[in-house]
This record gives sequence, structure tokens and C-alpha cells, in this order.
Amino acid sequence: MAASINRIGQVLAKSPWRINIRYSSATGFPYYVLIPEVPRDTPENNSLLRTKELPKFSEITLKKIITGCAKQALEYETNVFKHIGEISDSKKVKSFESLFHPIEEYYVPMNFALSTASCRCLVSQDEAYMKALIRVSNQVSGAKNERWLNQQLHSAVKEVQANRANLTEFQKRLVDLYALEGRLNGVELQFKEHSKFMKLLNVLMKERKDFSQKVEICKGFFIQSIEDFSVIQGMPKVYLMEMAADKGNPYRGPWNLTFRDKGLYKSFLQTCSSRHIRWNAWQAYNNLSSHLYASQYLNNQKSLDDIRSFRMQIARMLGYENFAQMSMETKMAGSVDNVVNMLESLRLALYPLAQEELGSLNDFARNAGLNEDIQMWDVAYYGLGQNEHLYRINHSDVAAYFPMDKVLDGLFKLCNRLFGISFKKHSPTPDVWAEGVEVFDVMDSDGSYCGSIYMDLLRRPTGKRNECWVESGRDRSDIIGTTPISYIFASFEPSMIPRRPALMNYQDVNTLFQLMGYALQQVLTKVPYSEIAGQRNIEWDALHVCSQFMKHWLNYPKFVQQISGHHETGKQLSDLMVEKLIKSSKPLPAFNKMHELYLSAYDMAAHSSKEHWNELMQQVWEKYMPIELHKEDNHPCSFTEIISDNLSAAYYSFTWSEMLAADVFEAFQDVGLENDEMISQLGKSFKDTFLSLGGGVPAGEVFRRFRGRDPSVDALKKVYGVK
Repeated sequence: MAASINRIGQVLAKSPWRINIRYSSATGFPYYVLIPEVPRDTPENNSLLRTKELPKFSEITLKKIITGCAKQALEYETNVFKHIGEISDSKKVKSFESLFHPIEEYYVPMNFALSTASCRCLVSQDEAYMKALIRVSNQVSGAKNERWLNQQLHSAVKEVQANRANLTEFQKRLVDLYALEGRLNGVELQFKEHSKFMKLLNVLMKERKDFSQKVEICKGFFIQSIEDFSVIQGMPKVYLMEMAADKGNPYRGPWNLTFRDKGLYKSFLQTCSSRHIRWNAWQAYNNLSSHLYASQYLNNQKSLDDIRSFRMQIARMLGYENFAQMSMETKMAGSVDNVVNMLESLRLALYPLAQEELGSLNDFARNAGLNEDIQMWDVAYYGLGQNEHLYRINHSDVAAYFPMDKVLDGLFKLCNRLFGISFKKHSPTPDVWAEGVEVFDVMDSDGSYCGSIYMDLLRRPTGKRNECWVESGRDRSDIIGTTPISYIFASFEPSMIPRRPALMNYQDVNTLFQLMGYALQQVLTKVPYSEIAGQRNIEWDALHVCSQFMKHWLNYPKFVQQISGHHETGKQLSDLMVEKLIKSSKPLPAFNKMHELYLSAYDMAAHSSKEHWNELMQQVWEKYMPIELHKEDNHPCSFTEIISDNLSAAYYSFTWSEMLAADVFEAFQDVGLENDEMISQLGKSFKDTFLSLGGGVPAGEVFRRFRGRDPSVDALKKVYGVK
């Protein structure tokens, strides 16, 4: 389920150019449906409207994106509100089918149009396309989210919910989703309370937007110019290109560090050999929008506590003690206590290990010439240096053993071994957005078609984002007969040498396996309703289980060896090199995890308490971090993930998913990873639960069906070296 409170503000922005059509309800009270002029696009002239076909991307122009998405959003809004008016007749008996099937028939085409348009825009990065995407996203989101504010729909949903004994498991899940979303959007509040509630939402929406904008403005102010290449010679080429004034020659200065790309900043802290320059970048980043370095107009100190206060008020109006408790309505954890207990259990187990790692890192740094204790701006740099010293891996040489085709073949074979599925290149070759994009049809063990996965894996010189992510392209819907589509995007380094395949470093291989986990959950779903199929409606703290499960196979040395093969000789990596690769892929595991636990604990405390943000920071830091908090560290003032974005009282979610995945993978380890018969049985069970059920069944129940019990944190502790 989505975190409703973080997006209901979108429904407050109304679309222009509307005319009013007056209807009368069964109660005799009139209501209005506001209808704009509908674009004249048809399935014949706009690929976005051909919902059951694979998109023809060469036909998707800027104009088609704007008019196609607008048409679907307007038709959805008009038809759904007309449907709600008709079904609100108190004399009509409401069934699941009569209420939800018409909504599904309008929802799926609209969502497909937006998802396809989003793919087209994100791979172009053209300013006009990005502006168009923002425009149509707001319009579609507004159309979808208005239903949560509709009291007539909520009443109809409650009527169907009251007769839940006659519903299937998936139907109950969809009905419960609608009922919860309505309640969290304040539909059950009395008129005066509801009016106050909506005003608070308006204020909260503005404060969140202002918070983000202040951070972005402050990021734009920072530029660190570097003239000496030796200071940054260890940076990956892709980031050198981003920093270089001469994009055609990344090894020619000057180079400018900015904060627009978080990955670049992190890589800079890892590789910059000048401690003074590292400090300058670190202190600027950790004081974005703080009172130390921002004017009163860009200072987020007051905004931070105001946003927390508004969230607290909203939660209490809905009957919760605080926002963190309210957030648990859409999480598998179910309660703040369960989250805190998990964090505390990991803290107690990992803190001594983090102390040991920090002590060892201090020794290494002193031997390297540092005359004082490690500080936060030193950790990444010396951590990488220590890792290179311990394992002495030449990552360029290792990449020669991971040609992309070989890795993909190994990934496909693993999926076949575990889940009985196969990957077949789509024929004829579909109309895609760029050369090199491949489309695979995923076939089940009985030869039936499950869905399609688009793979756009290589970096391009211009346009494409330098990131890795997965997008849902189309959802399964048995009501209108659509099958799933998933898009996998990455920016792996292409080959610059003719007839040589693209080579992947070990981090790239890990990333690809994680991306496939998300895509498989989208295309292998058996849930018949689009709003709860695939990854939709999965509790946030269970969203990364399949991704992390796939990654676990790369901790198994024999499997890593099997997917390796030198691009010239076919020779596999040696046992020793595989062991070093796996160990070196996790530098400072306990220390880095403790920092993530700190951020999660701070998030929960900030949304459970009224205490000042700075005092909370100091308390939680002292408890979780074995390194001193610097007096000029004010990172919460730019902690957009939990303050202005959608991870408020949810930052712990990745760790919870990590816990579930470790527990799941331990079941495979327990039967023996070479035991083909048992692995096949467990793989089928994983497919029938996590991959098939998705958001159609509560995540806790999905886990219990696979494991036969509730999750334990013990397996995750073992992953981090706790004995």
C-alpha cells in the first residue's frame, strides 16, 4: 500500500479548462462533474492509447505524450465519477464486480499511457520532454487520487467490505486498499474536521515543496573547482566526464564538483586524496539549508520541525498518537515497536563490529600518514584504500571475466533453475527508443506467456540518466486482458573496442541481479487486478525482498564462478579471486550498516516525538554511531528523503526488506545450494508466493506461506558477520 499522506496533496491541484456538467444523485442532491475539452487522439493515431500492444516508441512524440495522457486522464475522471454517481443509488445492491470492474477498465489504459510516456521521457532527458512528463504526471496523479476524497465511493466500498465473506482473497485486498486510502485521506471526518484536515494538508504540501526547493537551491550554489588531476585520479570515468569542463576529454582539467548528482558526491568522498578538499565538500553537503550556511530564506531549521508538527496534527486528527504510528498502516512491520525492536536488535549485534572496523580503519589511516582520528569525511576514502590494500583487485582485469552476454545467460539460467521460466527474445524486434535496447518475453514452465521485459543496460553519451532503475510499463489485468511489461534501465559501460562485448565490473553484476528481482515480481504476478498486481500495493518495507534475494546468489562462490568467463578465452575466475571479490564488495559492512540504522532510528524518532530535531540527532547518533558527531554537522536540514519526500517514518524499509530476504535465502542454504531437487521446490514456492502474489496478499502472510513462521533478524545478523 502506498503512503497516502505523502501524495494526497496532489489532488488539491485542479486542472484548468473545465466545463461543468450537472448530475443528480439518488438522494436528490446535485453534484457536478468537471469536464475539459477532450483531445481527439485515437488508438489509430497515438500508440499510448493502444493498451494491449507493445508500445511503438518511434511514434511517441512530445505532442502525443501530452494529448494522449490528457485524454486518458480526462476520460478516467469523467467516467469514474459518472460511475460513482450511478452506483451511489441506495436502492442498488453493490457487488465487488459492479463497483470495481468499471474503475479497472478506465484505470489500466490511463496508467499504461503514463508509464509508457514516463519511459520515453526518462530515456531522453530532453528538457521539453521532462516538463511534459511533470505536467502529465500531475494530471494523471490528480485524476487517480481524487477518488480517495470521494465520500460516495467510500460509502460504496464500505458496503462491499461489509459483505467480505463472499469475496475472494484478492478482492478483499483491493477493497481493503480503497477503504484504508479513503480513511487516511480524511473521508470519515465530520465536515468541520475535514475542512481543517484539508487546510493542514495544503500547508504541509507547501512546506514540503519549500523544503525541497531550498535544498536544491543550496546545492546549486556549491562548486568545488579542482585543477590537480592527482587529487581525483581514482574517480570512475563516468564521473570524471561529468566533472570535466572538456566533456570530450575527461582527463583534462579543470574539474568541477557539484551536488546535483549524489552518486558523484559519494564517489568523490571515496577517491579524493586531498583531506582539505574532502572536508570542504563534506561540510558543505551536511550543512545544506542549515542555519550555518544558508540565509534566513534558505534555512530549513524551522521548516523541519514545522513539517513534523503538521504531520503529528494530521495523524492525531485521524486517531493516531503520532505520524510514525499512522505510517505503520501501510507497512508490514505493523507497529512502531516492531520497527524499533528490529533496529535495536541489529544495533546491539553490529555496534561492537562497527567499533572494530573503525579501530582497524584508524590504524590503516595512521600508517597511511593521517595524524589524528578518522572523521566522517575520511571514512569513505580510507575505507576504499583499506579495501584495495587488503584484496589488491584490478577491477578492469576482473571485468574481462564478466562479458554482459555471459552474465545475462547465467542470470537467465538461474531464473530457469529456480522458477522454471525462460527468456525468449521478442520476434519481430519491437519498436524501441534506442539502438541496443532488447526485449525478452518471459515464458512459464508450461510454455505460456507471462510478460515482457525491456532491457536498456548500456550508458549513452547523451540523454539517458546515469542511474539504474526499474519501471512498471503495464500491469496485469484480467478484467481487460492486459499482460505485464517491465523496463530495466542501467548505465553500464559500453565497449569502445570493435567486436569486443560490453564488460561488467562486479558491482554492475550485483546491480543487474537486483534489477531483475524487481522486474520478475512485475511480470510473474498472478493477481488479476492491476492496482494490487506485481509490485503495486506491496507494503513499503517488503518492496525490496525479491531484489535482495536475487543479490544473495552472488554471495555464493560457485555460482559467481559459473557466470564468469573471460571474453577471449572463456576461462572462469579462480576460487581465490571469487572469494576476494565477494569479500571486497562489502567494505566496512558493520559501520556502514550502523549509519543506515542511525538514519532509520532518527526518522522514527523524528516522527514519534516533538523534541527538537537537533537534540534528537545528538541522542540517536550517540546511541548508534561509534564515531563522534561533528559540531558542524546539520544533515537533517537537507534530509529530504524523510522530510519532504515519501520515506517519512519509512526509512527503515530497506533494512526490513533486507531482513526478510536474508531469512528467505537461509531456507535455500539450509537445504544445500547444490541440491537441485530441493532448490527447485523452494524456488517454485518462492515464485508462488513472493513473485506471484505481490501486493495481492499482505506481505506478512506472503512470508509466512513461504517460511511457515514470522521473520527473524538472525539471518541478517549472520550476513553482517555476527557469530
